Amino acid sequence: EYGEFERLGGNETLTVDVRLVAATNEDLPRLARQRRFREDLLDRLAFDVVTLPPLRARGEDILILAEHFAVGMVKELGGEAFMGFGDRVQKALVRYSWPGNIRELKNVIERAVYQNEEGAINALVFDPFDSPYRLGSASNAVGSEEGGEIGGGSGSGDSNPSIGSAAASTLSAGKVLDGAEIDFKQEVQDFEIALLKQALERAQFNQKKAAELLSVSYHQLRGYLRKYDLLG
Repeated sequence: EYGEFERLGGNETLTVDVRLVAATNEDLPRLARQRRFREDLLDRLAFDVVTLPPLRARGEDILILAEHFAVGMVKELGGEAFMGFGDRVQKALVRYSWPGNIRELKNVIERAVYQNEEGAINALVFDPFDSPYRLGSASNAVGSEEGGEIGGGSGSGDSNPSIGSAAASTLSAGKVLDGAEIDFKQEVQDFEIALLKQALERAQFNQKKAAELLSVSYHQLRGYLRKYDLLG
């Protein structure tokens, strides 16, 4: 406040000429009223206050920041150039609510660049923890644009459902209604294997096309194929 201080344990008064810049994501006036933050400290900090709106309120900044993070990640990975975002990905980036603000945007973009094979980015994963096997998952549907994934599916609207409905015939949900015991993990595994095989057959065993049919990234598909020993 007065530009003077003493070192801890010292008795010499030192003079400085500095301006303290502080940042927070808390409502300090409210905390001060609740006596959870010192009012005198708030008065000293509040020489000038800049309130920055959340990222979701600055839609015009999202694509600019996304490209900045993407270019930086490409350089870090030793790539030649950033090839841009696909139209669907651009729309998803602007539409997403970004509860984690810029830090979340940076993570999403860097993950997309790392997982991208070549060309423009046409797939995003907003929530890397999202899974149909995760209890309390906010979004279990592959292809969800809020909290899930944005895939690069290229087929018509009826291509993916036909694969899923065909594979669903391998499930034994009727056994539950009949009171019979089933092995849940085995049933899920059989369903995933059937889904993968049907997608590969429809894509004539082109793994990139199969990944598009399933709305997952190429790396995710390879992971599933490796898990079930289907790469041979």
